[in-house]
Amino acid sequence: MLTIKEITGVSYSTVSRALNNKKGVSRAMRKEIVQLAEELSYFPHSSARALVQNRIGVIGVVIPRTGEFAFQSPFYNHILMGVSTYARQHGYHLMLGIHETESYATLYYRRLVDGLIVVGNRIDDQNTIELEEKEIPAVVMPGFPEETTHRIPSVNSENFKSVQQAVGHLIGLGHRRVAFILGQMTSKYSLERLAAFLDAFEKHGLSPNPGYVVESDFSKTDGYRLMGELLYIAS
Repeated sequence: MLTIKEITGVSYSTVSRALNNKKGVSRAMRKEIVQLAEELSYFPHSSARALVQNRIGVIGVVIPRTGEFAFQSPFYNHILMGVSTYARQHGYHLMLGIHETESYATLYYRRLVDGLIVVGNRIDDQNTIELEEKEIPAVVMPGFPEETTHRIPSVNSENFKSVQQAVGHLIGLGHRRVAFILGQMTSKYSLERLAAFLDAFEKHGLSPNPGYVVESDFSKTDGYRLMGELLYIAS
């Protein structure tokens, strides 16, 4: 920055405002400073900039699943693409944590991230609950069931309505032996989907066969295995 200051003849603060796209610098001077910085291969020191701006410029994305599971799932891939695109548009980078077992809060306290997004949150995950207790900026996907006291910001799907409509459609077609492969019951998704499944049967004055409702680990492999078992039982 000293070289840029000497060449342009402006103050440190003017150079800093120009490089950080702040107000108070003319368009011509900003263009000159940015072009000069590029020619000199100058990059602001991230730690120093973080202290001045009180902003790291990084969002942590935590997926508490194995890498094999996370990267094989189109669900996680689409979420990561969306988060990455939006973060980039607003000048942020992502730090990805797969199968994290340590406290998510340490990423924030070590000033590695400005906030966290937990994807595939489990309702019994103490690391997620800790984020809420310590008031760390965070969003979880999905959130916690309504009956809990947790109120951490969350993004959720229309699990209940979509499953209720799907099962109701099958019953309306005359099907009665409807099987349901759930995910793990530590997920809000599974709890809502099971409630919708049972509700759809109740609305039609019917009762599902408990043997046709099974729990999986959310993986394709387990889903394939359970589907085979259900087809064998029903045959």
